[in-house]
Amino acid sequence: MHKVLLLEFNEICPPLLERWMGEGKLPNFAAFHQASQVFTTVADELDPANLEPWIQWYSIHTGLPYSEHKVFHLTDGPKRGHADLWHELQKLDKSVMNCSSMNARAISGSRTFYLPDHWCATEPAYPTALEKFKAVVCRSVQEYSRGTAADSPLELAGFFLFLAGHGLSAATVAAILRQLLLERFVQKDLAWKRVTLLDQLQFDVFRHYYRRLRPDFATFFINSTAHLQHSYWRHMDPTPFLIKP
Repeated sequence: MHKVLLLEFNEICPPLLERWMGEGKLPNFAAFHQASQVFTTVADELDPANLEPWIQWYSIHTGLPYSEHKVFHLTDGPKRGHADLWHELQKLDKSVMNCSSMNARAISGSRTFYLPDHWCATEPAYPTALEKFKAVVCRSVQEYSRGTAADSPLELAGFFLFLAGHGLSAATVAAILRQLLLERFVQKDLAWKRVTLLDQLQFDVFRHYYRRLRPDFATFFINSTAHLQHSYWRHMDPTPFLIKP
Protein backbone atom coordinates (compact mmCIF):
# COMPACT_ATOMS: atom_id res chain seq x y z
CA MET A 1 0.00 0.00 0.00
CA HIS A 2 1.27 3.47 -0.89
CA LYS A 3 1.33 5.98 1.94
CA VAL A 4 -1.45 8.54 1.50
CA LEU A 5 -1.72 12.08 2.89
CA LEU A 6 -5.18 13.55 2.28
CA LEU A 7 -5.29 17.37 2.49
CA GLU A 8 -8.83 18.53 3.21
CA PHE A 9 -9.41 22.19 2.28
CA ASN A 10 -12.84 22.89 3.72
CA GLU A 11 -15.24 24.47 1.21
CA ILE A 12 -12.53 25.08 -1.38
CA CYS A 13 -14.00 26.78 -4.46
CA PRO A 14 -12.66 25.65 -7.88
CA PRO A 15 -13.66 28.89 -9.75
CA LEU A 16 -11.74 31.01 -7.24
CA LEU A 17 -8.76 28.66 -7.42
CA GLU A 18 -8.71 28.86 -11.22
CA ARG A 19 -8.93 32.64 -11.09
CA TRP A 20 -6.12 33.14 -8.59
CA MET A 21 -3.84 30.50 -10.10
CA GLY A 22 -4.34 32.22 -13.45
CA GLU A 23 -3.40 35.57 -11.89
CA GLY A 24 -0.22 34.07 -10.43
CA LYS A 25 -1.36 34.57 -6.83
CA LEU A 26 -1.09 30.89 -5.83
CA PRO A 27 2.20 29.65 -7.32
CA ASN A 28 2.65 26.74 -4.91
CA PHE A 29 -0.92 25.53 -5.29
CA ALA A 30 -0.64 25.97 -9.06
CA ALA A 31 2.41 23.70 -9.15
CA PHE A 32 0.54 21.14 -7.03
CA HIS A 33 -2.50 21.45 -9.29
CA GLN A 34 -0.51 21.05 -12.52
CA ALA A 35 1.17 17.89 -11.23
CA SER A 36 -2.17 16.31 -10.33
CA GLN A 37 -5.14 14.59 -11.86
CA VAL A 38 -8.02 16.99 -11.15
CA PHE A 39 -11.64 15.91 -10.84
CA THR A 40 -14.48 18.27 -9.91
CA THR A 41 -17.32 16.15 -8.60
CA VAL A 42 -21.05 16.81 -8.45
CA ALA A 43 -22.86 16.51 -5.13
CA ASP A 44 -25.27 13.59 -4.78
CA GLU A 45 -27.68 15.84 -2.83
CA LEU A 46 -30.07 18.36 -4.38
CA ASP A 47 -31.36 19.89 -1.16
CA PRO A 48 -29.01 22.75 -0.11
CA ALA A 49 -29.74 21.96 3.54
CA ASN A 50 -27.91 18.64 3.09
CA LEU A 51 -24.81 20.20 1.55
CA GLU A 52 -23.32 21.53 4.76
CA PRO A 53 -19.61 20.58 4.98
CA TRP A 54 -20.04 18.52 8.16
CA ILE A 55 -22.53 16.38 6.22
CA GLN A 56 -20.48 16.08 3.03
CA TRP A 57 -17.20 15.33 4.81
CA TYR A 58 -18.93 12.60 6.76
CA SER A 59 -20.10 11.12 3.45
CA ILE A 60 -16.54 11.23 2.09
CA HIS A 61 -15.06 9.54 5.15
CA THR A 62 -17.69 6.79 5.38
CA GLY A 63 -18.57 6.33 1.70
CA LEU A 64 -22.24 6.69 2.59
CA PRO A 65 -24.64 9.26 1.09
CA TYR A 66 -26.67 11.46 3.40
CA SER A 67 -29.78 9.40 2.57
CA GLU A 68 -28.10 6.48 4.38
CA HIS A 69 -26.05 7.99 7.21
CA LYS A 70 -28.51 10.83 8.14
CA VAL A 71 -25.80 12.80 9.95
CA PHE A 72 -27.23 16.31 9.78
CA HIS A 73 -25.57 18.30 12.59
CA LEU A 74 -21.99 19.06 13.41
CA THR A 75 -20.90 16.81 16.35
CA ASP A 76 -23.42 14.10 15.29
CA GLY A 77 -20.81 12.13 13.35
CA PRO A 78 -18.94 10.66 16.34
CA LYS A 79 -22.24 9.42 17.80
CA ARG A 80 -23.29 7.35 14.80
CA GLY A 81 -20.55 4.74 14.71
CA HIS A 82 -20.43 4.12 10.97
CA ALA A 83 -17.25 2.54 9.65
CA ASP A 84 -14.90 5.21 8.29
CA LEU A 85 -11.54 5.34 6.51
CA TRP A 86 -9.43 5.39 9.68
CA HIS A 87 -11.22 2.58 11.50
CA GLU A 88 -11.32 0.38 8.43
CA LEU A 89 -7.58 0.81 7.87
CA GLN A 90 -6.91 0.13 11.54
CA LYS A 91 -8.63 -3.24 11.07
CA LEU A 92 -6.05 -3.95 8.38
CA ASP A 93 -3.24 -3.14 10.84
CA LYS A 94 -2.40 0.17 9.16
CA SER A 95 -1.08 3.24 10.95
CA VAL A 96 -3.47 6.19 10.67
CA MET A 97 -3.64 9.88 11.56
CA ASN A 98 -6.65 12.18 11.67
CA CYS A 99 -5.83 15.86 12.18
CA SER A 100 -9.16 17.65 12.75
CA SER A 101 -11.13 16.03 9.93
CA MET A 102 -14.69 17.26 10.32
CA ASN A 103 -17.31 15.33 12.30
CA ALA A 104 -15.20 12.19 12.75
CA ARG A 105 -15.15 9.96 15.81
CA ALA A 106 -12.06 9.25 17.88
CA ILE A 107 -9.37 6.71 17.13
CA SER A 108 -6.65 5.50 19.47
CA GLY A 109 -3.85 2.97 19.63
CA SER A 110 -0.08 2.71 19.49
CA ARG A 111 0.14 3.68 15.80
CA THR A 112 -2.49 6.38 15.65
CA PHE A 113 -2.98 10.12 16.00
CA TYR A 114 -6.32 11.82 16.51
CA LEU A 115 -7.11 15.49 16.99
CA PRO A 116 -10.86 16.21 16.77
CA ASP A 117 -12.28 19.12 14.80
CA HIS A 118 -12.78 22.27 16.84
CA TRP A 119 -16.46 21.55 17.53
CA CYS A 120 -16.26 17.87 18.50
CA ALA A 121 -14.44 18.81 21.68
CA THR A 122 -15.86 15.91 23.71
CA GLU A 123 -13.96 13.39 21.57
CA PRO A 124 -10.69 12.40 23.32
CA ALA A 125 -7.49 13.33 21.51
CA TYR A 126 -4.79 10.68 21.08
CA PRO A 127 -2.02 10.59 22.22
CA THR A 128 -3.46 12.07 25.39
CA ALA A 129 -0.74 14.76 25.50
CA LEU A 130 -2.68 16.42 22.68
CA GLU A 131 -5.47 17.29 25.11
CA LYS A 132 -3.48 20.39 26.17
CA PHE A 133 -3.46 21.60 22.58
CA LYS A 134 -7.04 20.54 21.85
CA ALA A 135 -8.52 22.24 24.90
CA VAL A 136 -7.15 25.69 24.08
CA VAL A 137 -7.84 25.49 20.35
CA CYS A 138 -11.41 24.21 20.70
CA ARG A 139 -12.27 26.71 23.40
CA SER A 140 -10.70 29.61 21.49
CA VAL A 141 -12.49 28.79 18.24
CA GLN A 142 -15.86 28.27 19.88
CA GLU A 143 -15.62 31.33 22.12
CA TYR A 144 -14.45 33.50 19.22
CA SER A 145 -17.51 32.50 17.22
CA ARG A 146 -19.73 33.47 20.17
CA GLY A 147 -17.87 36.69 20.91
CA THR A 148 -16.93 35.60 24.44
CA ALA A 149 -13.66 35.82 26.35
CA ALA A 150 -10.49 34.09 25.22
CA ASP A 151 -8.03 32.03 27.28
CA SER A 152 -6.09 33.50 30.18
CA PRO A 153 -2.36 34.32 29.83
CA LEU A 154 -1.56 31.34 32.09
CA GLU A 155 -3.50 28.93 29.86
CA LEU A 156 -1.83 30.33 26.77
CA ALA A 157 1.59 29.96 28.39
CA GLY A 158 0.89 26.25 28.99
CA PHE A 159 -0.34 25.94 25.42
CA PHE A 160 2.89 27.33 23.98
CA LEU A 161 5.01 25.22 26.33
CA PHE A 162 3.28 22.17 24.85
CA LEU A 163 3.94 23.47 21.34
CA ALA A 164 7.61 24.07 22.14
CA GLY A 165 8.04 20.36 22.79
CA HIS A 166 5.82 19.18 19.97
CA GLY A 167 7.07 20.69 16.76
CA LEU A 168 6.61 24.47 17.01
CA SER A 169 8.72 25.89 14.19
CA ALA A 170 10.72 29.09 14.03
CA ALA A 171 8.75 30.04 10.91
CA THR A 172 5.45 29.85 12.82
CA VAL A 173 6.81 31.88 15.74
CA ALA A 174 8.04 34.50 13.27
CA ALA A 175 4.66 34.57 11.53
CA ILE A 176 2.84 35.10 14.85
CA LEU A 177 5.18 37.90 15.93
CA ARG A 178 4.98 39.55 12.52
CA GLN A 179 1.19 39.42 12.59
CA LEU A 180 0.97 40.95 16.08
CA LEU A 181 3.46 43.69 15.25
CA LEU A 182 1.62 44.60 12.07
CA GLU A 183 -1.67 44.84 13.94
CA ARG A 184 -0.13 46.88 16.76
CA PHE A 185 2.00 49.35 14.81
CA VAL A 186 0.95 49.32 11.15
CA GLN A 187 -2.68 48.45 10.48
CA LYS A 188 -5.14 47.30 13.12
CA ASP A 189 -7.63 45.84 10.63
CA LEU A 190 -5.19 43.09 9.61
CA ALA A 191 -6.50 40.85 12.41
CA TRP A 192 -8.45 38.83 9.81
CA LYS A 193 -5.17 37.21 8.75
CA ARG A 194 -4.85 35.47 12.12
CA VAL A 195 -6.98 32.56 10.92
CA THR A 196 -4.07 31.14 8.91
CA LEU A 197 -1.88 31.05 12.01
CA LEU A 198 -4.01 28.29 13.50
CA ASP A 199 -3.37 26.18 10.40
CA GLN A 200 0.36 26.77 10.84
CA LEU A 201 0.31 25.82 14.53
CA GLN A 202 -1.73 22.74 13.80
CA PHE A 203 0.55 21.71 10.96
CA ASP A 204 3.62 22.00 13.21
CA VAL A 205 2.03 19.55 15.66
CA PHE A 206 0.86 17.28 12.85
CA ARG A 207 4.34 17.23 11.26
CA HIS A 208 5.93 16.40 14.64
CA TYR A 209 3.79 13.29 15.01
CA TYR A 210 3.85 12.42 11.31
CA ARG A 211 7.65 12.12 11.37
CA ARG A 212 7.41 9.78 14.35
CA LEU A 213 4.58 7.59 13.08
CA ARG A 214 5.17 7.60 9.31
CA PRO A 215 1.51 6.58 8.92
CA ASP A 216 0.04 4.60 6.06
CA PHE A 217 -2.87 7.04 5.84
CA ALA A 218 -3.24 10.55 7.24
CA THR A 219 -5.68 13.42 6.86
CA PHE A 220 -5.01 17.09 7.54
CA PHE A 221 -8.03 19.38 7.65
CA ILE A 222 -7.69 23.09 6.72
CA ASN A 223 -10.64 25.23 7.78
CA SER A 224 -9.30 28.72 7.07
CA THR A 225 -10.50 28.52 3.46
CA ALA A 226 -14.11 28.23 4.63
CA HIS A 227 -13.74 30.97 7.24
CA LEU A 228 -12.26 33.43 4.75
CA GLN A 229 -14.99 32.74 2.20
CA HIS A 230 -17.79 33.16 4.75
CA SER A 231 -16.37 36.37 6.19
CA TYR A 232 -14.87 38.14 3.21
CA TRP A 233 -16.13 36.83 -0.14
CA ARG A 234 -18.76 39.57 -0.34
CA HIS A 235 -16.03 42.18 0.22
CA MET A 236 -14.02 40.79 -2.69
CA ASP A 237 -16.99 40.36 -5.04
CA PRO A 238 -20.15 42.17 -3.81
CA THR A 239 -22.22 41.73 -7.00
CA PRO A 240 -23.81 38.28 -6.30
CA PHE A 241 -24.72 39.13 -2.69
CA LEU A 242 -28.02 40.63 -1.57
CA ILE A 243 -26.39 41.96 1.61
CA LYS A 244 -23.55 44.27 0.62
CA PRO A 245 -20.35 44.68 2.64
